Amino acid sequence: MEALAFVPPSSGMWQLLAIFYVLSFVGFAGANVFYDSFLVDVTSNERMDNVSARGYAYGYISSVIPFGISLALIVLLGMDEAIGYQAGFIVTALWWGLFTLPMLRNVHQKHYIEPEPKPVANSFRRLASTFRNIRQYRTVFLFLLAYFFYIDGVDTIIVMVVPYATSVLGSDALDTFMLLGILLLIQIIAFPFALLYGRLAKRYSTGRMIIMGIFTYVLVCIGGYFLTAVWQIFLLGALVASAQGGIQALSRSYYAKIIPKQHSNEFFGFYNIIGKFAAIMGPGIMALTTTLTGNPRWSILAIIPLFLIGVLLFIFLPKQRHAES
Repeated sequence: MEALAFVPPSSGMWQLLAIFYVLSFVGFAGANVFYDSFLVDVTSNERMDNVSARGYAYGYISSVIPFGISLALIVLLGMDEAIGYQAGFIVTALWWGLFTLPMLRNVHQKHYIEPEPKPVANSFRRLASTFRNIRQYRTVFLFLLAYFFYIDGVDTIIVMVVPYATSVLGSDALDTFMLLGILLLIQIIAFPFALLYGRLAKRYSTGRMIIMGIFTYVLVCIGGYFLTAVWQIFLLGALVASAQGGIQALSRSYYAKIIPKQHSNEFFGFYNIIGKFAAIMGPGIMALTTTLTGNPRWSILAIIPLFLIGVLLFIFLPKQRHAES
């Protein structure tokens, strides 16, 4: 990420920017596999919901700080000056790099495979073997299928909220500061609600809280159809924030409970691949619906089936059994 700050803004080297962006995204995606799989190492099944929820909650609220600093630098140095944006990349990289150090020092992996020769080739062989045998883990397979549909809906709303709001309200309704305000609102509100989901999961079960999060997103889609004013975007953003951290955190902890712990890295590899492939169907459905109907409002309703398919598959999952090994 930090390398993005050192590409000369007036050089026209967009190819270099694209390369650095792809590398940073690949690094982020790869790191998430290990970050998520560490959940089975740092806590027990009984505390997993709460720990997972805290991870998301603290991530949301702590990201507000470097974002705020970067935004202040951009405003102070000039909205039209590239140096403010470059400084923002450096601040963000230093912030997350600093907070990686305690994990590197204090977190120790318990479930892992001993070092072996030809690690890359053997890793691909193990992944192929796991994929062939994943059908033996029926609950895991069906959960991943359910997760694929409902997280596609979740990520579609995250990705398409700005294009949808712009097409419905007009390009003049939303300026840069308005969009940044909505983003900050979501980050701030997601913090306490992620913690709340973790607490409520202990009382009402992880599955019920995931279902509650899914239906919250269905309400967001219905509300989005009736969108007529900018203030309603903030209201819908708050509704999204109330479920976003919770559904992500509890999906992760639910999955961590049902997979074999010694293969957590491999299984979370599948989990994250599905998460990255999400938001493919949803935008396509929205674009197709808008094209066929000529009315973008119908497109937001068209992604509701993703949530309904996901929740139906989730409801009919075999009774959850915790995998201990």
